[in-house]
Amino acid sequence: MWNENVSVFPNAKAPKPPATKINRANLPRRAKNFSKEQLLSAMRKKKECNAKAQHIVETLIEPGRTEEEFLVMLRDINVCHMDDIIQERAIVKLCGYPLCDNELKNIPKQQYAISVTRNKVYDITERKNFCSGECFKSSNFVKQQMLTSPLWLRDQEDIPTFRLLNGRQLVKNTDPGVNQPLELAQTLLSNLKIVERTYNEQETVEKLKEEPKIEDDIPTSTAEVPTKGFDAEEEQSAIERALSLNGNASELKKLMEDLTIQ
Repeated sequence: MWNENVSVFPNAKAPKPPATKINRANLPRRAKNFSKEQLLSAMRKKKECNAKAQHIVETLIEPGRTEEEFLVMLRDINVCHMDDIIQERAIVKLCGYPLCDNELKNIPKQQYAISVTRNKVYDITERKNFCSGECFKSSNFVKQQMLTSPLWLRDQEDIPTFRLLNGRQLVKNTDPGVNQPLELAQTLLSNLKIVERTYNEQETVEKLKEEPKIEDDIPTSTAEVPTKGFDAEEEQSAIERALSLNGNASELKKLMEDLTIQ
């Protein structure tokens, strides 16, 4: 009877399972001195970090993210993940900046734009993924702060404090679904402070001795009023018009006012 457990090799010559080989040449500088157990643990951690980064990418593609959530998620992704977010949002006609939920409209079809004033040609491939130049600048400002180290070594890195570009217009929430721009006058009046001015005894006496300044509303000099004159032809036509009125009092009065030299 055939026994599946029978081995055709002696115990000493039985093939051993292949050992896990780790190429240290492509490892980062800090990881080259790790032991085998540390590297295996790091590989498992790498898979977990990549899965977490993929989940963050899928989350930031959807609209409705807040600034606090966005700043926390930036710690666990790289620039390549940010580029994927921008491209995926542009595919569904959303602005590439994760904090902006505006719809992309009037997307130019050309790849280049010519500036007549500067005599330059600009590649607008990346710019077309954003609804405005402000969102494009905000996205680049965030990408410049992002870390370039591997995700699975982030626990050994000093995570910086990410900042956002505060160049947006002030927005005032008047209604739950309406955002109204805050006017400049309201912005200045909100910082206005009324302070009562006080004087000491000597300053009070000096203020009381001062004579009040009275300004006349009537101007001291009057401007000359230009006179209105008529030449001979206009006077002749006016006389002929007066003769044709045949006693119309209102028309005669108006004509006399026109002929009056002021």
